Amino acid sequence: MEGYEGLSSAWMEQMTLLSSIIGGFSLAIAVEFLAGEKKQRVAGPLIGIFILAASLLLIATSVGSQIVVKMAIVENVEIANIPPHLLENMPTAARFVSTFYYIGLGMFVAGLGLAGWMRNKTLGIVTTVIAVVGGGFIIALMLTIR
Repeated sequence: MEGYEGLSSAWMEQMTLLSSIIGGFSLAIAVEFLAGEKKQRVAGPLIGIFILAASLLLIATSVGSQIVVKMAIVENVEIANIPPHLLENMPTAARFVSTFYYIGLGMFVAGLGLAGWMRNKTLGIVTTVIAVVGGGFIIALMLTIR
């Protein structure tokens, strides 16, 4: 279903839902590393990566939720009755949500790739390779869809 100026309400709802879920996972992982007793060199960067991912994804969730509500108003009320200031920033805000989502998702995948190094070198190599391949697929699909 098309929303305001070509924005899809279904797309925005899914982006918001995924942002909230992955952001919550990122925050939980960061808290786990903060509370962990093992203090290795890679722990600091991992905590930073997951906190950054959580922050970006939760911002995307917040803004995305506002856009979804505004789009619901647009779909259920005649455009003439809605104040212009309510609608003018929706396309720009949707681009920010999309950008924050993809950067946050990238940080989450990077954090997962580095997490294996907490255990040992072999697992670190395996998780890094999986993260690089997964990140490559995400980028390829993202470029294909646009």
